[in-house]
Amino acid sequence: MQIAFGFNDRDNMSGMNSYITGRSTGNQRIERLWVNLRMRFTVFWRNYFKDMIDSGLLRIDGPVHLECLGFCFIPLIQRDLNSFNHLWNSHRIRQQRNVEAPNGIPIVSYYQPEAYGTRLLCELETIDRIQERYFVKKPHFGCKDDFIPVLEHLCEMRREHLSIPESIERATSLFLALTEILDGS
Repeated sequence: MQIAFGFNDRDNMSGMNSYITGRSTGNQRIERLWVNLRMRFTVFWRNYFKDMIDSGLLRIDGPVHLECLGFCFIPLIQRDLNSFNHLWNSHRIRQQRNVEAPNGIPIVSYYQPEAYGTRLLCELETIDRIQERYFVKKPHFGCKDDFIPVLEHLCEMRREHLSIPESIERATSLFLALTEILDGS
């Protein structure tokens, strides 16, 4: 992916030179991102859903439970991801001695690269092309569009009135209610 971002640049760090492999010590910042994401986000949701599976509340072998899971929990997961994204992009990266690497606040350096004596290293058109080619649009309600009529029927309301749970307790209650009805039919 990194190579694709720098593919059309014409400097000594473009194309194949825009990505290097090496010991993990050379990748400390991205490794730190993954550690933080795992600690603050991934472990919680993985354990929560594993507990649901282990207790028999969630069956991952069929599409009905997965669609209900998406409808009930994807908005909460997305909210958590957005919060993590904001925290990560707002934290200060300290300058390191003897290393030529970006420092400062990532969100500021992205939108105001000139404040750090640099420029936008990837043209917006390139980002747009990559997004058009590789981006998969997420469903609005967290489940497939053809599952929405089922939810409308069960909840006796039109899609614009379907309420998305705002807490894990409400999401779990709704998930259990939906799957109980659908498993019984």
